[in-house]
Amino acid sequence: MASFRELVSDMGRQLGMDNLAPDEHGVCEIVSEEADIVVMDCTEAGGNVLVAAKVADAPQDEIAACKAALEANKSLSGGSGATVSMDADDGSFFIALYRPLDSLDGNKMVALMERFASELLSVREVLAKSAPERR
Repeated sequence: MASFRELVSDMGRQLGMDNLAPDEHGVCEIVSEEADIVVMDCTEAGGNVLVAAKVADAPQDEIAACKAALEANKSLSGGSGATVSMDADDGSFFIALYRPLDSLDGNKMVALMERFASELLSVREVLAKSAPERR
């Protein structure tokens, strides 16, 4: 089984990012300018790789926020297994998924990140339509 560092390095080579590596805290942050600024963090925790990104700021209306999160999760059904959640402190939305580290290699990680980025953009669209007013 490859380590998280090896997995990120392999994925980086495939994406033309030869210096891609986790930082000293085990986090790898990727910024994609072509998809609005998409930030994905990959951390190794308990043998799982977490891929997560902030989707949107909190809406003004908490009921609208809950409906928007449910609608966004519905839009992800049949996808990568990512889910939308709200930060308990500030009410902002995040999308995240976990995969066992031992189930991934560089090719699978690239495909997973591409699908995740696509789903992130889709969720942003759903949330923008469901709850247009943000704090």
